[in-house]
Amino acid sequence: MAQDASSAAFPWHLLTVGGRPLLASSPASVRRSLTSSIPRQPKWTFRTPAPASFWTLVWADLDSSPLTIALRSECLLVLGRNLWTYRAQGALCPVPDSPTHGIRACPEALRVWHTCLPLLRALGVSTALTFGPFHIVGAWPTVSLMRPRLVLWRNVVLATLHTARIVAGRDARVAGRIPDFHHCATMDVPSHASTALVSCLTAAWDRPAPSSPGVTRFRSRWLQGSSLLREAGSSLAAFPVVAAASPSPSAAP
Repeated sequence: MAQDASSAAFPWHLLTVGGRPLLASSPASVRRSLTSSIPRQPKWTFRTPAPASFWTLVWADLDSSPLTIALRSECLLVLGRNLWTYRAQGALCPVPDSPTHGIRACPEALRVWHTCLPLLRALGVSTALTFGPFHIVGAWPTVSLMRPRLVLWRNVVLATLHTARIVAGRDARVAGRIPDFHHCATMDVPSHASTALVSCLTAAWDRPAPSSPGVTRFRSRWLQGSSLLREAGSSLAAFPVVAAASPSPSAAP
């Protein structure tokens, strides 16, 4: 590529980004300076107003979760209220489809959460959960015990719902019918969610050097008290999730 002959004479040393000299600014610092300090606030409707810090925590939780690129993109779509919806009123539910309906209000969406609960228990999280829009979008913000595992599980289930609805819409267009949102009947929800979660954690396990402090942190954060993954030499071994009988998740308004 040809370079402007005058570029050498340009006073690059005088340029600043966010108050810092351009030549001393890292790409990360440039991105931070160009990013709005006000978090994006999608128009979810909650029973009570969300606290001021709610959306800051939502995006921070998502950012810190060890997701694959594909799963992170799907979670961004769902949390941003960009979940695929069916415009016409379907035969399954007497109410119009919507993002809230797609992740929680529809009985079949609640069935997905219920079906994935054994996966959460396999991670070592035994906290009882209430499934309202505020709780799901905020990843149960009052729960601090084993929070990274809870957030990762929430993200995986949201991505599973996103995939299930995309598949339902695709199949409906091909067959010329309304979408079938009986997700647990049309796809292997437990296998899909478990595979996604294991993929995320095995990818995160492979990042740090075996002797680095990051491995110790990983063991404490993701493996201790979990029956899903265990160390097998330098790798992680996944174990079957026992689908123990459990009560249906409660649906908060």
